[in-house]
Amino acid sequence: MNTSARRLIARILTIVGALLLIAGSFVGWADRTVFDAEAFGARARSSLEDPAVRTVVARTLVRSVLERAKPDLIAARPLLETAAESVVATPAFANLFEAGARATARVLIEEPTDNLVVRSNDAVLLLIDTIRQYAPAVAAQIPESIATALLRVQDVSAQAGIWRFGGTV
Repeated sequence: MNTSARRLIARILTIVGALLLIAGSFVGWADRTVFDAEAFGARARSSLEDPAVRTVVARTLVRSVLERAKPDLIAARPLLETAAESVVATPAFANLFEAGARATARVLIEEPTDNLVVRSNDAVLLLIDTIRQYAPAVAAQIPESIATALLRVQDVSAQAGIWRFGGTV
């Protein structure tokens, strides 16, 4: 084999090695962060430190309560949203949210699904307890038995396939 052919092969192998190193580093990072349900839950919990995330989660909680409760609660929506924002900022809610995120990660990695809703009755109980302090009549209208949505993920079949593939790599 002549010198120019060896140089070409050496360059090709160097490029392939570099690409494999990058891919291996990415897979290692993804395995520790994205495909680890415990780490995913911890990151979800830390995301609640962002006021914008807390607002979205609080509104999701209120919307879910209003969908399942009496129609009379629509008038109390501002009170519900304020109370929900207070609830979402508590450590007790952060524990619920983290557990829900861990369960979500496990489902996305292990089980095929198109739509996923993480529900929690405990979140409703926290909300009712908070509202009861300021408006007991409103709190009495919220059924304690409903399990509200903390997180909604829809049309995830393609993304879930990637998650499951990544979890097996």
